[in-house]
Amino acid sequence: MRVLILHESIPEGGVLHPEATNFDKSVNLYAEEYMRQNSIQADLRPHSSNQVLKTLTKPFMLFFINLPDAISDCHLFNQYDALYSASDSNAFATELFRRLIHSRTPHVAVSYGLSNLLVASPRARNAKKLVGLEYMYKHLLSEITLILFFSRSQMLFMRSLLGLSESRTRFVRYYVDTEYYRPQYGEDNYVLSVGRDPPRDYDTLLRAFKNIDEKLRIVSGQNNLNGKSIPQLTQMVEMPSASLRNVYSHSKFVVLPIRSYQSLAGQCILLESMAMGKTVIATKCWGTEDYIIDGQTGFFVRAGDENELRNKIQYLLRNPEVAESIGKSARQFVEKECSQKAYSTELLKLLKEACNTKTKLPK
Repeated sequence: MRVLILHESIPEGGVLHPEATNFDKSVNLYAEEYMRQNSIQADLRPHSSNQVLKTLTKPFMLFFINLPDAISDCHLFNQYDALYSASDSNAFATELFRRLIHSRTPHVAVSYGLSNLLVASPRARNAKKLVGLEYMYKHLLSEITLILFFSRSQMLFMRSLLGLSESRTRFVRYYVDTEYYRPQYGEDNYVLSVGRDPPRDYDTLLRAFKNIDEKLRIVSGQNNLNGKSIPQLTQMVEMPSASLRNVYSHSKFVVLPIRSYQSLAGQCILLESMAMGKTVIATKCWGTEDYIIDGQTGFFVRAGDENELRNKIQYLLRNPEVAESIGKSARQFVEKECSQKAYSTELLKLLKEACNTKTKLPK
């Protein structure tokens, strides 16, 4: 069995990003190694280095279509038993060219960010329909052999919105490098919150923390906190991802506030924190609900509910032994369910399933 792994962010040399060089191995590199250990020939393609092609096709990235890689790689599609696209943008471009060249090679693809684009206000949703985006996505997704989602609710939403068949969609759990992110012992100095993306709800967190006599450390971009009322003991910092492990290790626990239920935000920070053995208080949303067992491996709060969030924070501050116990359970959960090995094992099983599926010629 031969598998071609397509990922837009793998540069020449096979390193996912500069900070990954020494510590955080890409799950796709891990999957490639894992498949080879199981007698599967897996080849991880670097992204296209053709700058002219990138410039000419850049507008398509606004619609999650990464044409340079697909143009560079499509001549290889029929040489493999399965194609694996590790992102939405690769999935759409790969499927487009799979159809153009009439390839029957089964295609397994991850869909992550597309639902964030499609979950919008009614006005924006109508605008998207006017330009036919939903029709285009539905058309491209309809023939992908298997589409993988990191959230059950996201999967059900996409099935309903785009008419995807149940037989072509699968839920798989997101992943974390549990070798790099592992418990480290140090003095617990503060409550921690991390994240730069717009769905972070620091307004609710800061209101909840207003009268709590404890240090709060927020690792985020300054723009996320401009104009907000900051409690006295709050420290705001910006730092590279490579420094986060040390920051996690000195926290009492982690708070992950998200603005909306229909959001995939926070999965990386959630799993990194849990892998470090930290209890997480998280807004219940698409990105978190499949990864926390409330009261056993973490705690849920409702979006925007500052009183509930304040109560959970104060409870853990009064009961540090609970935070320690739940943190240990969280670590055990991610080791079993969300490690790179767990993801690679499930991915290999699904690739074999796709190869056993009779693939009709793309239209």
